[in-house]
Amino acid sequence: MTDGDDTTRPRGGRRAEGKARTREAVLSAARSVFAERGYGSASVEEIAREAGVAIGSVYAHFGGKQALFAALIDRTTADGLARAERSLSGGATEALPHLVAQLGEQADDRISSLLEAETWLYAIRNDDPLARHLADDDRRIRDGIARLLAAERPSSENDRFTDAEQATVLNALFHGLIRQRRLCPEAVPDDLFRRAMEVFGRVPDA
Repeated sequence: MTDGDDTTRPRGGRRAEGKARTREAVLSAARSVFAERGYGSASVEEIAREAGVAIGSVYAHFGGKQALFAALIDRTTADGLARAERSLSGGATEALPHLVAQLGEQADDRISSLLEAETWLYAIRNDDPLARHLADDDRRIRDGIARLLAAERPSSENDRFTDAEQATVLNALFHGLIRQRRLCPEAVPDDLFRRAMEVFGRVPDA
């Protein structure tokens, strides 16, 4: 009997692993279904079928479609924030190449760009706890950018924007370029975000 044999693990441990695998399968299926179908057209039945699980398993893990969408966006936001924080830890100059790469990856990945757009659409179409939660996630991102800008030595004492305002514009620029590149790739060359940051983001020329 090997150390990796399931029979060596307690039954509770195997059950927990099975639940974790089911949860991951549902989240993975939800990501593609919500992106391709949109929140309104997506159904729990379709997500369960895509995940290869019973419909009851989706409800058992997430409670319903809205809670599943919230869990998916929370996962996506947490992953994005963690990646951004790692990139930004060395300051704006060191972070820029990572942010440029991240923009290109999101824009060139159909599912990522569709899900980003669907999240934004849900947030502006609805006035409910989930929409407010999504708006709060966006605020957390802007606050993180503002903290980075505040930590950088300003290029001038006469800046026309506060750090918070500049963070709002840079966040909008980032997400706007993702949508523009998805719609018209030739309009957003790989270095466009970098060059825009050098002009507006108080980042020195590379």
